[in-house]
Amino acid sequence: MKLSPEDKYINHIVLLNNMDDDSKARLQADANEHLGDPWQLTLSEFFSLSEGDLSHIGLTKETSLNASIRQYVWMQEFSDVVQSVVATLKRLQVPQSDEAKQASQFCLKTETKEAAIVFARRYFGLKTFAEAWNVTISDFIIAKKDEFNSLMFQHAMNEIQRAKFKKK
Repeated sequence: MKLSPEDKYINHIVLLNNMDDDSKARLQADANEHLGDPWQLTLSEFFSLSEGDLSHIGLTKETSLNASIRQYVWMQEFSDVVQSVVATLKRLQVPQSDEAKQASQFCLKTETKEAAIVFARRYFGLKTFAEAWNVTISDFIIAKKDEFNSLMFQHAMNEIQRAKFKKK
């Protein structure tokens, strides 16, 4: 009996749901060893995969239901990484003052991936956007956290100085 792609996909889910934690961890390690750690994807690879280009793991949209268990596990982990990146980026948004909100109304809107490569180029001192596409997602997130902490520290210091000045 030949399994349809949908049956194969369902079998992966059932198999994983019935595995013990050690077996799942070994399978995940195997997937990362053969397909790469999702946190080490470049920005280019990360955004391509996020948009459905599965060529990085040897699949297409049409063949995704024929994924091996290794590819399926990797796609699950990648999905978790995407959710983590999105949640982290939301947490790292610096609140804008009313004046900054008003001024930003005149700025062009940028897509997330455009903002990411502009930030990577500036933060890492790269010369081209092509170089920025090669920054890993883990380095990008660490840099965003660093920038957020620096901006929040500077804001807090400004508020402390303003409070001292008002007392005088």
